[in-house]
Amino acid sequence: MSLQHLAEGPLRALVADEVTRVLEAHQTPEPSAGWLNAKTAAAYLDTTEAALRALVRRGQLIAYRSEVGAVRFLREDLDDHARAGE
Repeated sequence: MSLQHLAEGPLRALVADEVTRVLEAHQTPEPSAGWLNAKTAAAYLDTTEAALRALVRRGQLIAYRSEVGAVRFLREDLDDHARAGE
């Protein structure tokens, strides 16, 4: 058995664990009361969807994508953004 074969199993496990961790950190959880779509998030902040998209482009607000690609906002992030603007 070569050194490569000895390291292959543990290395594969480490890579798999890291990929899983990264994916879980960036995955939008199941929809709940804390998640809003763009229209609702814009209304919540009393702004337009275009202004909301501009905030995301400038890095001033975080937008998340669901598994099907829908844009979602976390109510807590919207609250933090509103407080920062006060």
